[in-house]
Amino acid sequence: MGKAVLFISILLLLGFGCAKSPLTMEKISFQTSDGITIVGNWYAAPESKRFVLLLHMMPANKESWQPLAEALQAAGVASLAIDFRGHGESIASQGGALDYKKFSDTEQQAKMRDVEAAVAWLKEKGAREETIALVGASIGPNLAMVYGSEHTKIPAIVALSPGLEYRGVNAERAGVHIAPFQKVLLAAAEGDTYSFDTVNTLAGRMVAVEPEVLRYRGSAHGTDLFKTDPALIQKIISLLQ
Repeated sequence: MGKAVLFISILLLLGFGCAKSPLTMEKISFQTSDGITIVGNWYAAPESKRFVLLLHMMPANKESWQPLAEALQAAGVASLAIDFRGHGESIASQGGALDYKKFSDTEQQAKMRDVEAAVAWLKEKGAREETIALVGASIGPNLAMVYGSEHTKIPAIVALSPGLEYRGVNAERAGVHIAPFQKVLLAAAEGDTYSFDTVNTLAGRMVAVEPEVLRYRGSAHGTDLFKTDPALIQKIISLLQ
């Protein structure tokens, strides 16, 4: 009996019979340069050299990225999904509770500070600008493209259902300045006419890079495209690898 117990103990120490470590998510928070507390879901990947910042659509929140974030984590890619100011859990400020539904155009544009603060947080985790990809839905890709056009070390941008211009966040103008070595994926459904037309326009205006363009039937918008095309998650992962 003693020898059997010893043998089993050795097997357990060596990892035999143990289940694979489950995927994990940690809730984190940080402050923007204008004092807003941003809450995020951090999906760590041990020894990951690649990072993804996930920027949600309106009126969604960080949880809308869970299927992609878990798939990225399983593929060894770390990701951070944030709640933009006024959304989800990012509603605390020195001036009181925030509600994106009441935001002016200027307040919507201030979400760029959320992106900047999130990138800074990732850098504290060991990321560098050249290892951080940006993935956005709806207003998310507009912010991603503006940031990526101003920080051309960003290696990849995924735009799900972008708009040419949203509350002053101009993807059309930013798209012209995307660098030749930056990968870009554009996706939209034909029934989502504004985003569909935007994708076609952006594809023609990006003079320095040839984006990958995915056009779908139906009218799904943003992260709802994952329901239209379950393989879209793997397509995004392949682009980022």
